[in-house]
Amino acid sequence: MDSAKAKKAYEEWHYSPARSSGDLVFFSGVIVGAPIEGATPELFKKNLRRAFGNLNTLLKQAGLGPEHVVKMNSYHLFRSPLFKGTKEEHIAAVMAVKDEFFKAPYPAWTAVGAAELFADRGLVEIEIIARKPAAKP
Repeated sequence: MDSAKAKKAYEEWHYSPARSSGDLVFFSGVIVGAPIEGATPELFKKNLRRAFGNLNTLLKQAGLGPEHVVKMNSYHLFRSPLFKGTKEEHIAAVMAVKDEFFKAPYPAWTAVGAAELFADRGLVEIEIIARKPAAKP
């Protein structure tokens, strides 16, 4: 999120893309959306990569990387008419792209099926928690 958008979101929505507490950094959910005509599994993967790229940008802004992520929560609309595939294809796409982003040791992960997301055309929302590395003596 560029600084103008971040400032507007903070002022109007009281939204922070990230917030630190001690050595933990909590990142707000990033939406994986679909175009009006819907998303095939391949287009869904492309949009997942964009969302994970946005998370990576936020991590970098905090001086962190995917290796610092200790927890991921994801919320999925498996029955959305905007996804032109099956639940199994949805899960397979998420697993494939998640594994492009995270390497071992993998973060803890909770995946929840949901009826609706805040964003009208959202298919998935992904939030993460990262731990800052210990300061070197």
